[in-house]
Amino acid sequence: MSQSLNRRSFLKGLAAAAVVTPVLYACAPQQPASSGESAAPTQPAASTGPAQQPASADKPTLRSTLWAEQSGEGRTWMKDKALEWAEKTGTANVEIEMVNYNEMQAKQLTAVAAGTLWDVFFSTNRWGPYSAYKGVHLFLDDLVDAAGTDLSDFVPRALEGARFEEKLFGLPAETNPGNQNCVYYNKALLGEFGVPEPTDDWTWQDYAEMSAKCTDTSRRIFGTNLLPTNYYDFGALARTFGGEVFDAEKKNFALISDPKTAEAMKSLVELRTVHKAAPSRDEAEGLNFFTGQLALRCAGPQVIKATQASAEEGFEWDLVLGPKGPDGARGYSMHILVMAIGSTTKHPQEAYSLLEYLTSQETAQWAFENQSQPTARLSVMRSAAAEQQHPIWKRVADWFDDGVNQGPTPIPWNLRVQELQDTWANLSPELMYGEVPFEEGMANVQKECQAIMDLPRIE
Repeated sequence: MSQSLNRRSFLKGLAAAAVVTPVLYACAPQQPASSGESAAPTQPAASTGPAQQPASADKPTLRSTLWAEQSGEGRTWMKDKALEWAEKTGTANVEIEMVNYNEMQAKQLTAVAAGTLWDVFFSTNRWGPYSAYKGVHLFLDDLVDAAGTDLSDFVPRALEGARFEEKLFGLPAETNPGNQNCVYYNKALLGEFGVPEPTDDWTWQDYAEMSAKCTDTSRRIFGTNLLPTNYYDFGALARTFGGEVFDAEKKNFALISDPKTAEAMKSLVELRTVHKAAPSRDEAEGLNFFTGQLALRCAGPQVIKATQASAEEGFEWDLVLGPKGPDGARGYSMHILVMAIGSTTKHPQEAYSLLEYLTSQETAQWAFENQSQPTARLSVMRSAAAEQQHPIWKRVADWFDDGVNQGPTPIPWNLRVQELQDTWANLSPELMYGEVPFEEGMANVQKECQAIMDLPRIE
């Protein structure tokens, strides 16, 4: 911000006025949220133009871009709560454009270049740092201080992931530990193979041995399906083994240079080459946890509700936190949805009031209870509603809050996340499937990923 805000001027700027009739942009139905491991929708759909309603002319108008609905399901909480804020406070009119997740980064960059940036919008810790670097985000530190916002209930690593160069570019609204950091298990299969159900205290060795015991290739049954096709999901496994995918300055890819990261990859490859506990590339095609082909399914807690919906009557399953590494660590690579303010807003106080409402404990509780959205609030994870959905949520909160385990999604210094991810996705599978000699595969992935990290920051 160009100037500091004290609490008196902040509150004065939010003096209540008449109740607003918001302006709402129409939105075409989107594809349903996937029940797979990704937190993002897999099929983008274009946003549509405005269907405008009358607005109160004596108040400022906040233009807001929120996550598009999923065929009437999914993240409608953003729209619902933005409209609720306008009605409750009477502070401002609200225009809402619904945009699909997969389009949002490009739209942010286009909007800031064209001078049409919104007042309030959603972002993530994957592309948020680059957007902040390009001038999209208003840094929030002054606004947080002026409003006296209590940040203590947010997941600590979520706040860390919402910073760029130590400055806060958004407030966390949703978070999860990554795509593969919990393990769902088929109780019937474990019983058939005489394997006891895992607990949160299990180790990587326990996991590998259990996976091997639950494999019967003649019946196309495999112990596990772990294959981190995202570099940051592998980063979570590296952290479990005590390593990192980057060096401390985030300028070097550490697949080989960090011995513990190399050990993590070796142990992952050995699931297939030594233990024969996971499918090859061809065998993996069409495998389904719900048809009894996988004993242990690696996914995040954010798909609990989808798992409950997909499991037919009589299918018994449960889940635990992922296994601990050799030194007792359990890493994660946190995905964070943040609500942000545009750098060009003319109404920072009103925009921040809306931002606080959208990321409040009350909103997070409502979104969790009504739309099963994974939360960035520790209190919601520890709530009775979370316990009712599944007791693991409290254990996830304790894991996030232990001050030991890492951490946000690793972002390279040059902010070339997508290029690095594309390189990893193209080259790492042949290494992880054991299709090339281990040392050769390691060298190939290291060389090509380092080539991306050697590039300058994107301009």
